[in-house]
Amino acid sequence: MIGQSKVNFSFLLGGMILFSTLFMPDISIHVSLPALQLVDFCMPFVIGILFLDRKTLKVEKYFLFLLLFAAYILFTIILNHRYSLINEYFEVYKILKFLVLILFFSHLDIPLLLKQLVKPFFILLVLVNIFHFYNVFNINYILETAYRGDLNIKYFGTDTLARPAGKRMVGMAGNPNTNALLFCFFAVYFIPLKFKAQNIIWFFTALLFTFLCQSRTAMLILIVLLIAILVLKLSDWKLKNWLVIIACFSSYFIAWMLSSSFFKYPIYSNSMFNGVAMGSNSAMGRLEVWKFLGKMILEKPIFGHGPNKNFFYENKIYSENEYILYTWRYGLVGLIAYLGVLIYPLILFYKQRKEWFYKTAILFTLIMLISALTNNPFTERHVFIIFTFSLACLFYYVRKNHVS
Repeated sequence: MIGQSKVNFSFLLGGMILFSTLFMPDISIHVSLPALQLVDFCMPFVIGILFLDRKTLKVEKYFLFLLLFAAYILFTIILNHRYSLINEYFEVYKILKFLVLILFFSHLDIPLLLKQLVKPFFILLVLVNIFHFYNVFNINYILETAYRGDLNIKYFGTDTLARPAGKRMVGMAGNPNTNALLFCFFAVYFIPLKFKAQNIIWFFTALLFTFLCQSRTAMLILIVLLIAILVLKLSDWKLKNWLVIIACFSSYFIAWMLSSSFFKYPIYSNSMFNGVAMGSNSAMGRLEVWKFLGKMILEKPIFGHGPNKNFFYENKIYSENEYILYTWRYGLVGLIAYLGVLIYPLILFYKQRKEWFYKTAILFTLIMLISALTNNPFTERHVFIIFTFSLACLFYYVRKNHVS
């Protein structure tokens, strides 16, 4: 009975962490400290469970790699004489949290967790985003204040002069790009690599809500994912599989129609195709920041400037490219380590490449790698936890596959 109770508690804890990631806002304790999430308050329980189950834990090379990366970040803090600043150590904590959560999730009953939670969570996420899109029950006021939607919600469906404009779905993520990435993960989960008719409607819905976020990065991701599926032969594309392609085009058309109020206003994502994207304020702003950070990278190219979170706060800049961010913070060594965090699990389990879970892991990793070109997915807490869970699933199924 004790063992069963422990299993039930672990399952509930895992479900609560995933629920809080998708649906609960950040918790601010002090202006000088990063915002916390429910998962941070759950970490003592997670560590306690892992300690009790320590004899059953398998130490993979990847876990040792993460420990080395955390130690290296600590080294850059000391090297840059920033050891007296508390918020610097949150970057060390983030890598350790990543490691602990992979261990924790990978020792849960993953098939049961996926079966019982993914579709209900997805349905709830869709409903909340529909309410947000049409401002049902004045939900956008809550998203603007409690969920830090700020200007993304304030100007939702309008331009800065309060004139009607195309809509970019923000959701509880507080940012349309982050919201789009979340739906991208669901789209990959539902994509029928082995054709299942019932999965098409789930896949179509995930695509529709991805496109409603009007994220150019997400559109690029989906294009690359489809190319990767074809080139890497991740699916046996028979005639009926072309329903996937039809779902992509039809969902984009419907999203275009809804976002533009039936084609009355131009939409953000279309700038990707009409040549406006590179001349937009957001693109030019990114290029200016990248040039600025690039010059500083040349000053400390090997070990970087350390986490130095205050530098970004004080200068009110956002890197919007995680490759540049990690190179600036930790130098070329840090960039290699960052790439290792994303890619090393795929290398580690290359022998499993014919299995469906490995194919899905490739697509999840591609989401991270592509989005990192114009966003900071590993830094964004929603995407961070979902990617952590996806890697935990990979470790679970690899271990199970070895046993069987």
